[in-house]
Amino acid sequence: MDEPRVLAMLPDVINGKTQAELLKELRESSSQQNCYELEGMKFSWVMPRSAFEGIKAFEVRDDDVFIPAYPKSGNHWLHEIVQYIKSEGNDNFDRSFMNTAMEVVSMKSAAEDETAVAGYTIMETWESPRCIGTHCHARFLPPKVWGSKAKVIYMARNPKDTFVSFFNFMKEFLLPSFRNWDAFFFSLFTGTSKVGRWKNYFTVAQSDAFDMIYKEKLQGTGLDFDFEL
Repeated sequence: MDEPRVLAMLPDVINGKTQAELLKELRESSSQQNCYELEGMKFSWVMPRSAFEGIKAFEVRDDDVFIPAYPKSGNHWLHEIVQYIKSEGNDNFDRSFMNTAMEVVSMKSAAEDETAVAGYTIMETWESPRCIGTHCHARFLPPKVWGSKAKVIYMARNPKDTFVSFFNFMKEFLLPSFRNWDAFFFSLFTGTSKVGRWKNYFTVAQSDAFDMIYKEKLQGTGLDFDFEL
């Protein structure tokens, strides 16, 4: 990503703080919260390295269904649909899947032991057929997925609407400086209307910056969204 070009498209001062001041806060927070980079992607302490190492040995069953999707893409909605299909329309299935993702651990803070229980260890105890969710890229799925008969359902939502939904979901967990839209938008780069609610949040400059990164990241994937539908 061409970060200098993106930052140049955004205001120099956001909610009374310069871009440099906001970047300093983000970097200090990342260090304090044990954030790290894995295969070119940044992860929070709630998804520790140990979880990804454990997922590599996860035993895949042929009747498993994996649903990798970005947070707030409609994950639970799709899980419910899959469960209804698998239970032939009955609604008495176990909904513990709604609180579990393969890579997420049950810690309340970054200071807790990294050996806290990860989602994949809970999923190992589930009866078949399992519906398994993750918020990570498909390359972090258990390697045995690709040699099995397990199904993988990829879900994607208009990324601008996803961005807005993610902001509203995360707001109370953010640093005080980033609990407003403009600062949150800045941080992620380092509704009732026809197209969802993104137009109620994005400025023209923010939309242009988002579009530039969106085109770069999705180039060659075959995925495309019409933001006006």
